[in-house]
Amino acid sequence: MVSTTESTIQKLEDCSMNGIPIYTSEKYGNDEQGDGSETKPFRTPLQGYRQYSDTITIYIDSKDESKGKWELLSKTQGKKVKIQYAEEKRKQERSRQQEFEDAQRREEKLEEAKQNVIKEDKSLSQAEVIKIKYVRNYHDKRVKIFGWVHRIRRQGKNLTFIILRDGTGFLQCILTGILCQTYDSVILSTEASISVYGIVRAVPEGQSAPGDQELVVDYFEVIGHSPPGGTDTLVNEV
Repeated sequence: MVSTTESTIQKLEDCSMNGIPIYTSEKYGNDEQGDGSETKPFRTPLQGYRQYSDTITIYIDSKDESKGKWELLSKTQGKKVKIQYAEEKRKQERSRQQEFEDAQRREEKLEEAKQNVIKEDKSLSQAEVIKIKYVRNYHDKRVKIFGWVHRIRRQGKNLTFIILRDGTGFLQCILTGILCQTYDSVILSTEASISVYGIVRAVPEGQSAPGDQELVVDYFEVIGHSPPGGTDTLVNEV
């Protein structure tokens, strides 16, 4: 059975005898700024294949300039370049396939997240609205804090750590379970403005957080998501 690499190489060999002339020069060429012409040669034969695929005949610097400035790339050299090019194409195809599969998984995750809806538990004590700088006075009490997502770290699908800031300080907020699986939670990113509800507590021994305290969240609301393109990766499970 002929491999993808071998098939690509054979196509290149079939076309290289009558292909577009492409010039390469280790002395004067430039892979970034060249176009493969005699006046603007590429530096490497590989760049010729990248730009023109299998429709080229490659010329390189002549070893004997008394016979001319250019000479054809030898079959041995050509085969090495063709193998390199075929392998590069195979890796690119694998990468494209991976990106496609990742996008599909992400779309499925977002659609699934839209089904998860949370509501504030009205049986809990009413949350008092406070600023972060006053959190130390409210340990073991239920509070509501407005702020911006300064940092966010997702650990699996059931645990999310948020560092919230409000202009008066920073506070670690912990989301668990379904709170991490709503649409708003899945797309939440840095600089989003949110309000969080929950119980303030000292961090467990051996752990650290700003002010050695954290908010165990029981409900949250997104006031405004971050603008597209200027935020952290939306889904970054560990």
